[in-house]
Amino acid sequence: MKNNYNPECLNVPKRLKLSKYGYFGHYFFVLIILIPFLLTVVDYIKNMTGMYQRGRSIYELFEGTAIFVLLAFVLLIIQFKRLEFENIKTSLPTDVILSLCSKYALVNNLEIKHVGKNEFVAISKRSAFFEWGEWGEMLTVIIKDQKIYINSICDPYKRPNIISMGKNRAYKRALIETIKKASAK
Repeated sequence: MKNNYNPECLNVPKRLKLSKYGYFGHYFFVLIILIPFLLTVVDYIKNMTGMYQRGRSIYELFEGTAIFVLLAFVLLIIQFKRLEFENIKTSLPTDVILSLCSKYALVNNLEIKHVGKNEFVAISKRSAFFEWGEWGEMLTVIIKDQKIYINSICDPYKRPNIISMGKNRAYKRALIETIKKASAK
């Protein structure tokens, strides 16, 4: 069985790569927002075949659901941008960086899902289906050519969500500060 948390990093990473299931979980709400518009398209097809029996015109239906296409497009752009890595330069060796990441995960109650020769993935631990402040975050670190690439998104392999209550940004910034402090020593 393939480990979904094993990041692909053959070249210099620009964006986090996920499995097909991961992409589905990450973009799930984009698809959900499109449902009213897709139902209108079905009604349009019924109208073209003469099977449409409702009182509203097709123009009125499309007019009422066009906002969902706009919302889905905005959310698509937001989710697309969230997959981008933030990178920092460092002179620390890879094993020291991975050790720092492991210590960071332990201190912040993160479960380590994957550690490779230049990759690290940890997810937030949560015990209940719904806990305030713990929505299932995934922190990914890739080390390439004296650069550290860091990304933190809502875990697409758990229940789909788009809100992390600021945890993703906090995890990413705190790890960057930890690495910068270790580099300064």
